Amino acid sequence: HEQCVKYIDQYDESYFHWQVTRNPYSRLVSCYFDKINRAGTRWYLDGASFADWIETLASGDVESFDRHWRPQSISGEPVGAVCHLERLTDDFRELVAPNVGMDPVEFSNIMPATRRYGEPYQAYYGERQVEIVKHIYARDFEVLGYDINL
Repeated sequence: HEQCVKYIDQYDESYFHWQVTRNPYSRLVSCYFDKINRAGTRWYLDGASFADWIETLASGDVESFDRHWRPQSISGEPVGAVCHLERLTDDFRELVAPNVGMDPVEFSNIMPATRRYGEPYQAYYGERQVEIVKHIYARDFEVLGYDINL
């Protein structure tokens, strides 16, 4: 992400804008393991369970969330295509490549959360966490086309 910052001053309305999004449920499990539950990161919360962290999100201001777990639809920036990480190769081939004059690309290094964390992301959620995520990320589910049900 930091590499993109140097190009912000070169923004041009005529460019084709696209973004990659991720299912909010799997994204939060990934954030928890990669940021919150990993010693040495600036977000590390010693001893916080996934449920504890989701409760923390529930009491926070969404606008001030870190970009790693801020709702993906919050920017409101118009984009020409939304590619879902879960089907990135297909979405890129159909939505982006034809608009930017590229040949299709195979994104083969995307590792499902199940392989990374041992259990499907659904296993980390209880009823309370699901309700919190549905509330905080309602617009992501709606606008980005993800199923709100776990």
